[in-house]
This record gives sequence, C-alpha cells and structure tokens, in this order.
Amino acid sequence: MLAGPVYIAVGKVVLVVICSRPAPPQALGGKVVVWLGNLHELEVGPPPPVMKTFKEFLLSLDDSVDETESVKRYNEYKIEFRRQQMQDFFLAHKDEE
Repeated sequence: MLAGPVYIAVGKVVLVVICSRPAPPQALGGKVVVWLGNLHELEVGPPPPVMKTFKEFLLSLDDSVDETESVKRYNEYKIEFRRQQMQDFFLAHKDEE
C-alpha cells in the first residue's frame, strides 16, 4: 500500500516523494521515487479545501447575526467541514485494502 505522495514546494521547484510504506523521513526501506522539476510540469489536481478562519466565516454572514449565533454557526460549519473531509477521504480510498 502506498503512503501517498508528499509534495514539497520551494518557489517554482517541487519535490515529490512516494513511499511504499509509511515511514519517517530518516527511515530506510521501501520504494522511494523522487521527482524534481518545475511546478507547472506537475499535475497534482486541485488543492484540498481549506477551512475558513472565524474572521473569514464572519464576513460571509449577514450583519444582523449576533455574536452568540455567529459562534454557534461557525462551530456547525467546522463540524460539517470535517464531516465532508472524512466523507471525501472515504470515497477516495474505499477500494483500497
């Protein structure tokens, strides 16, 4: 089972490491493939969604929402965001052993 690629970007250069088993960087063993090239040459797909900060979330709310309600809604947003992340992960990996 692959541990998934690790993308390390420094400026326009990207280093991609794919290990055949999860291991800390200093560990030896497993198959390691390294690709070094320009970022525009690498097709990595869309970036994963990022959870909004409380400030970003507040900007999307109507001005009439009070502080208590905005905190409640943000907590609900965080729960739903994490649920969606888990659902997406499950669907992406459901056929793996």
